[in-house]
Amino acid sequence: MGSENIFLVALLFLVGQYFYQLSFVFYNPMLGEIADVNHRSHASGIGQFANALGQAFGLLITLPLAYSRTAPLLPAVGLFFVLALPMMIFFKERKTRDRGISLHTIKSETDAFRKKTILFFTLSIATPVLFAFFFFNDALITVSNNYSIYMERVFLIADQTKSLLLLSIIVMSALGGVLAGRVGGKI
Repeated sequence: MGSENIFLVALLFLVGQYFYQLSFVFYNPMLGEIADVNHRSHASGIGQFANALGQAFGLLITLPLAYSRTAPLLPAVGLFFVLALPMMIFFKERKTRDRGISLHTIKSETDAFRKKTILFFTLSIATPVLFAFFFFNDALITVSNNYSIYMERVFLIADQTKSLLLLSIIVMSALGGVLAGRVGGKI
């Protein structure tokens, strides 16, 4: 889009990233809707497998368009919309809301959450582990988000080659998701 539109690009990236991260909020609570307690780990692994399979499928479909950075965008968005529609239309939650949400309820729940969080981080031995995980996970996300830039600038690798490398990583992620789900279920 050119360097004159850098703020627009940054804003659009921020909005996209926000909604992408927001989508994960619903993942764990929905596991209760699709699997019982004994099978949630396995269902989670299948979900990770399906996520990676969808990414791989999307890469394979748009691979012929990898000569351009913008050419794969419209077909990918259109295909995502068509494939996401059945879930958005037909999925119904079993649980219904008991009562409406009031400002008083939000305030009291927020205060209780804040107190529990402070208590947890001051007394729990898990705090250092959570901080270590946060920094480790942040480093992994930074590498995964920027590997293509590094490969292009340092090794001068073409976009199609980067797509094929990403495809192989996603396939391994898919297999790892199913395997981790099975192992988690056994543990």
